Formats: sequence, C-alpha cells, structure tokens
Amino acid sequence: MTATSPTAPAIGHDTMISALRACAAQRPEAVAYSVVDYPDPRDAHGITTALTFAEIDTAARAFAAGLLQVAQPGERAALLLPPGADYVTAFFGCLYAGITAVPLSPPGTHNAGDRLGAVCADADPACLITSDAETAGVTAWLDAAPSGITRMLLSTGEIDAALADTWQPPDVDGEYTALLQYTSGSTRTPAGVMVPHRGLLANGRQVYDVFDRVDLGADEDLAFVSWLPLFHDMGLMVGVVLPIIRGHRVVQMSPSAFLRRPERWLQAISDLPQQTFSAAPNLGYELCAQRIAPDRCTELDLSRWRYSLAGAEPVRAETMRKFQAAFGPYGLSESTLCAGYGLAESTLIVSVNWRTRGGIQTLTVDRDLLAEGVAAVVGSTDDSSTDESNAADSNAGDNDARDNNAADVVGAGSAVPGTRITIVDPVSLAPLPEDRLGEVWVTGPAIASGYFGRPEETAEVFEAETSPPDGARYLRTGDIGFLHDDELYLTTRLKDLIIVDGRNLYPPDLETTAEQAHSLVLPGRCSIFGIDDGRREQIVVLVEARLRLGTTDGDTTADQLRTAVRQAIFDTHAVGVHEVVLVAPGAIPRTSSGKIQRSASRRAYLDATLRRLRITSPAEAR
Repeated sequence: MTATSPTAPAIGHDTMISALRACAAQRPEAVAYSVVDYPDPRDAHGITTALTFAEIDTAARAFAAGLLQVAQPGERAALLLPPGADYVTAFFGCLYAGITAVPLSPPGTHNAGDRLGAVCADADPACLITSDAETAGVTAWLDAAPSGITRMLLSTGEIDAALADTWQPPDVDGEYTALLQYTSGSTRTPAGVMVPHRGLLANGRQVYDVFDRVDLGADEDLAFVSWLPLFHDMGLMVGVVLPIIRGHRVVQMSPSAFLRRPERWLQAISDLPQQTFSAAPNLGYELCAQRIAPDRCTELDLSRWRYSLAGAEPVRAETMRKFQAAFGPYGLSESTLCAGYGLAESTLIVSVNWRTRGGIQTLTVDRDLLAEGVAAVVGSTDDSSTDESNAADSNAGDNDARDNNAADVVGAGSAVPGTRITIVDPVSLAPLPEDRLGEVWVTGPAIASGYFGRPEETAEVFEAETSPPDGARYLRTGDIGFLHDDELYLTTRLKDLIIVDGRNLYPPDLETTAEQAHSLVLPGRCSIFGIDDGRREQIVVLVEARLRLGTTDGDTTADQLRTAVRQAIFDTHAVGVHEVVLVAPGAIPRTSSGKIQRSASRRAYLDATLRRLRITSPAEAR
C-alpha cells in the first residue's frame, strides 16, 4: 500500500545561504529571531533580545570568516552552545563557511553518559564552537573525554564583526551537507545523518504547504514559538530553519526556562499578535496540564494559536484531554493540536494531520488479527480531545476495559506534499495492501544523503528497493505500521517487536496496558522488551512507580503493584510476563528527545545496572 500526496511545492532557493540572504535583502529590518531570557525566576514574560534578518546575515558572515581561520570548507564543527542567539549565529556561520554544522549542546546539559564523546569521536570535527561562559566546562570535559577529539575551541565571543565584509560565498549547492543530525539512538548507537541544504529547504517548504492547506495564514503575518532544544531535529527546524523559508519570526526560549515555569510557553504564544505555530513532545503538554494553576492563566489568550504539532515522542490521549480541558477556556481551539511522524533521516517531517483539519485520527482494531499483521478496523474517531497520536515514534495505543480484544492504534497523519509512504514486507520487500502491517518506507525530496562514514548502512537504509522494483529508492524507517484511508498508523519499531509463540506483540501496546494497571505507575514510564531464555522469548516489564524507596505507601506494596501489571497484561494480551521490575523515577533509559530506549533497557536489565527500587512492605515495616 502506498500513500500519495500532492506535488511538493517549489523550494525557491538552492541553499540555505541563498534563502537567508534573500530574507536579509527583502526584509532587512524585520525581526527574525526573538530570544527570551528570564532573569527573574517568577516572571512569565521575560526579556527579549531581537535579531533582524539583516543582523543575523551580517553576524553569520563575520562568524564564517572567523571560522575559516581554524577550519576548512568540507570539515565539520561541533556546536557546544546553549540555546539562543549565539547558537543561531554559529549555525548559519558554519553554513556560510561551507563547513558542516554538528548541532549539540554543552557537556553536562542534555548529554547522557558518554554520548557527547561518542558523537564527537564519530563526527571528527575540526573545532568545537562554544561560548565564553561555557569554555571552562568544555575544557574540563575534554580533559576526561576520549582521546582523539579536537581541542581546538572557537568561542563566539572571539569573532570580530568587521570580518563580515571579508566573507566570500562558499562553493556549495543543494546536495552539500549542511549538518550532521545525530540520531537519538533509541535502538542503536547514534549515527550522523547527513542532511543536505536541499533537505532543509524541501522539508521547510513542505511544512509551509501544509500551513497553506489548513489555512493557517502563512502568506500573512505568522510567528513560531519554540522551547525545544536546538540540537534536536524538531527544535532546529522550528527554531532556526522555518523562519527563513518565508521570512517569518520565531520566539525562542530555553528548554530549562520552560521546565521551570511551563506557563512561559503559553504566555509567549498569547503575547504575540500573529497567528502562531508551535510544537512540543507529549512532555510539554503534560507539564502544562499538571503544573499551570488557573491563577497563572489570567492573562492568556490562546485564540491565535492555530497549529501545534505533537511530536518527538508518543502523544497520550489522557494528556491531550487534560490539556484541552485546561486551556480551552482561554481560547485554545480543539483543532489546534495535530499529530505527525518524522525522523532525522527524512530531515524531520514525513507525515502530519492536514487532510482532516484538526483532531487526531484513532482506529480501533482487532488485537488478535493485529498480532497476525492485519489491521481489522472495528471503530474510529477523530476527536482530538479524546484521541491519542504518535509523533516521530511508535505507539499502539489507548486500550480500555470495554473490550480486551480491541486495541486503539493512533494516527500519524498523511504524507506531507511530495512525500510518498509505502508499507513493505521487511523480509520479502514486497509492497503490502491497505490495513496490512509492514515496515514504513519513505521517498521524497527531504530524504537525507545517508549516514556519515557508514557507506554500508547508508546503502541498506537509504537506497532500498521494493520487490519487484518500482523505480524508486526508499528510506527504510525501521518503524512498523499500516495505511488506512491515506493515514499512517504506527505500532512499534521493527527491532522492538516481541514474538511469543508466533504472535507479534507490540511494546507500546503492552506498555499502555501496564501504565493503566495501577494508579502508582507513572505515565509514560514503562519499558517492555523481550529476552531469549534459550527456548522462547520472554517478556520483561520495567516500571517507574511513585512508591518511595524504603517506605510504605498506604496499603499498596510492591508485590501488589507487580501483580496488577502482570494480571493486566495477561487479561488484555493473553501472554505471561517473565518479570516486572520496579525502578527509580528516571531510571529507564531514554533518548535526548525523550523516547524510551528499549534496547538500552534490555542491556541494563541483563547486565544488572538498573536502579531497582527496594520497597519496604507493611510486614517489613512492622
């Protein structure tokens, strides 16, 4: 089955350099980037520093000229910077120099374990770009980092503005690698996706084409608001790339500013006079619903918030219901929240909810047939206040008590214009019909060039052909799903699939059941995977629970919680569980974008490095 979409819109520029230079020439005094800082921790509005298109162009030219004094075109430079104006300047400075940017963050911020060292060793940058404030921390990290990583540091504070007049355009074209976007590594070691200028421009134009089709007013005054980290593909696209596609403004705040006071995100949207677009993972919506009290909403007007993409991790039905209920009274439309699917290998977005403006598609299917690879639909809804979506990850949905043989599978929207989605048997490579589960294959103008330094993996993942060949080269996403009425529905990652007695079991489906088994299970904090005991695959469940270490929690004991999870999974999925492991909050491995790392969970379980909880039962307490 193949999902078709309208023709991709014309890109209009051959490189990101020409796109920004055009904005600077056509709208020199218009604000491109507004960076909001919050020196007062109680303040929801903050202090804004604005950069016009002309200013960011001048700063990028100066930075490029300075960068070329320590690096050569075609080399790489790692961005170890906090979010803000310096990050934007350094990113475009790299592009203006013909040097491939490697968006990262300073050591100790979003870097789990040795990931930063592994990425820098793989990317082999000519220099590390940092700020004066971060130089000491970067130097200390280098002292303990793996050998072979460059110690050439370039601080943004060292760049002389007068160098802008010495800049010469680099010899680059649309296929030139603009950046290495390191994958979040949910199932393997992070790899550097080579994103060309063409990919950024094409994906940006596809997003704008979606805006046009849902009547977002993209030809009028539009603004973006983002708190997403700039080293992540969604944060980079919303916070840096999209504003120069048509010359609109973005308001940026740091992730930490949002996490400290989630209302700052909504307040920034409310303060803008323009129609507004924003995006966030489920965590963002959940924190707002949980932590923003009504007395902090008195100034909010969300009526101009027209489109909000839920992405980067599975979106939960309960979260969407709570968010809509909490902020609907302040003008939030029920059609604002929309779901999508994407991955770094496709620059960002593959599909999004745009054919049916507003709401999130959910199908109720027969669970037994789903285990056999068939999506037999028994019901569907499109109400965003009651449905669940999956964005940039897999989720097999919101199971309820009405029918243990029914599973809700959530939609990831339709292919963005110019992109084609085909569902393929991962073994025979034959295309599959509608409502049949297979691997999601994608082709389109935003597909990246491959993995840096990994030619064999590039050929396998980026140059796939169906059997028989249809003349196209596809990106193999590694995600399992199906198409129904041109909408994509995802179930799991191919490598995460659990097979017990010939039945296909989807970890997100099992995880949702486990989370609903007991009120003390933290939402979104289960990881389920299979282990081979030499005879058959066994199921292991990791649960982050509200129970406190060494204490009792009312009449509830750890054994009761484990039993509840076991029973719920057996009742719903007719499969036994080998072990339910209670772990400390935050102990389940996750990627930098919040996705559960089931492979890492399995490794931690097998090598006994999990931070298990020891709960004192009432009998022990006595």
